[in-house]
Amino acid sequence: MVDDHSWIGTAVDNSLVLAILYIGFEKCLFDRIDVQRPISSGEVAGALNLDEEYVARWCLAAFAFGILEGEDEKYMLSPKVAELLKNRSLFSSLIHIGYGFSSTGALFAEFMEKSQRPGFTSLSRNSPLFGDVMRGAYNEGYDREILMNEVLSRIEPYALLGGRNKSLLDLGSGNGWFSVALAERFKELIGVGIDLVDVSIEEARALAAERGVDKRIIFKKGEISKCDFGAGFDLITMNQSFRFFWDSKEEILGRCYGSLKKNGYVAIWEHNLPEEREKLREPGFALSAYGNFINLAAGARLLNGREIEGALRSAGFKVETYYVHQGLEVIVLGNKK
Repeated sequence: MVDDHSWIGTAVDNSLVLAILYIGFEKCLFDRIDVQRPISSGEVAGALNLDEEYVARWCLAAFAFGILEGEDEKYMLSPKVAELLKNRSLFSSLIHIGYGFSSTGALFAEFMEKSQRPGFTSLSRNSPLFGDVMRGAYNEGYDREILMNEVLSRIEPYALLGGRNKSLLDLGSGNGWFSVALAERFKELIGVGIDLVDVSIEEARALAAERGVDKRIIFKKGEISKCDFGAGFDLITMNQSFRFFWDSKEEILGRCYGSLKKNGYVAIWEHNLPEEREKLREPGFALSAYGNFINLAAGARLLNGREIEGALRSAGFKVETYYVHQGLEVIVLGNKK
């Protein structure tokens, strides 16, 4: 779409870039192509045991979109991609999430026609990549950046986990990245993560073992609305999961209140869906609108800070609200009085 400068042409170009980047990550092509030492497509294909012609054509397409640079018949990473790859986890997360979203059109057109809300299991079966996006399999890079750079330095109840005998309950723990990240940061923290999805529990346990915190952070399968939370926690977290419990929020928050120590906190972290429609046209917020649309397939919707505050107050908590990442994310704390 080189000669098309309309917004739709730009959108098509961007979707193609996402596809090229996604393939590059999935097949480890970026691991073999350097920013300084040129390499031929044949050498890349041979090193990775991939089809030589496919790799040659991928390299050509990546060159066309400025992802790769060329020298004679060889290729190098473009400086802009090399810079992004310095934070590989974040870059990979954004590419997988973006490509997962961009590949949903046909699937959601069918859901709309048939009034279907299939939930995680069906999503994973019909669109494995999108199912992974919905259950937060790629959140670590994006959310960890926010956690480390904004949350821990600004929001005191998280930092208090660095004290002795502190405990964490993570409801809807996904692949476990959040609990594991806190356990890596706070060396005496112990905790439990609960999630309904088998593959998420498997990934969480594997991640905890890989990072050496599996003796302090355990993960178990359970339906949040039915399972026993336990008691005596300093912090209960719900990261991008409270929206899935919204219809039973009174019961869930009541049980959280009973499971906390005195002066303990519940922390609800959600993508912020602005109340004012026009704000959705500000940088970054359009993704919230699309996220709200696709969450209908799992029977959920995105929330705004005021809604979460109201739910926590109704459950007897003292409330504090923090907007982070230019307001794109909201973290609402409920303190047990």
